[in-house]
Amino acid sequence: ELEVCVIYEFFSFSPYFTNYVTSSKTAEFNSKRDWSVPSEALQSYLSETEITFFLFENRVGSNEEKDGVLSMLSLPLAPLRENKPIKGSFEMVK
Repeated sequence: ELEVCVIYEFFSFSPYFTNYVTSSKTAEFNSKRDWSVPSEALQSYLSETEITFFLFENRVGSNEEKDGVLSMLSLPLAPLRENKPIKGSFEMVK
């Protein structure tokens, strides 16, 4: 059985791992995280940075050492600076 999670890093905080879910075409992670960031630093960070998400696999019950990154996606954070959402369907690449 293959389980996957998403890993990302925001600002200078440690990488964040979402919950693991069983792999499917419609996997939902429903993960939420809150951070406290100084306003001045945040505005600059959002203007200049892309956030990268990594889809990571975990093979449950397997002794194989093939766990690892399946694909990734980078998104610019600039819309958040203007209180605009980042939403839609985004293709991940290997």
